[in-house]
Amino acid sequence: MELDGIRISTPARTWLDLAGILPLEDLVAVGDQLVRQPRPGLEYRAEPWSTLPQLNEMLRRHRKLKGIVRAREAAKLIRFGSDSAPETFLRLALTAAGLPEPELQMRIVPGDLYSPAADMGYRAQRIAIQYDGGPHPRAAVH
Repeated sequence: MELDGIRISTPARTWLDLAGILPLEDLVAVGDQLVRQPRPGLEYRAEPWSTLPQLNEMLRRHRKLKGIVRAREAAKLIRFGSDSAPETFLRLALTAAGLPEPELQMRIVPGDLYSPAADMGYRAQRIAIQYDGGPHPRAAVH
């Protein structure tokens, strides 16, 4: 792709190249950020850096690349709605511990864009999980 007249690797290809050096959880966190919908007014872009179909197309086109097995595993774990790597790491830890997949960016009133939201949670159990702090150094469960 081109950016400001300079040819660079696409975000999807860069993600695939990282599969050869990053641990699985980090690769999933990068993937979550690539497919994340930018926040209007807070970011200079309106579209995600990549899409899950674009990441899967990279997997299909580069079947023998170093890290391809890890990339395939990571692609299955990428989710829309994670706003930070710590949120991704917590989601992966919850599911690795045998808990069900949490709902991401869980709004108190589903579908209401003005309703308060938690980073993730379990609606049926009335559990909301919200990180505190700028870089998300710790989790607080409410």
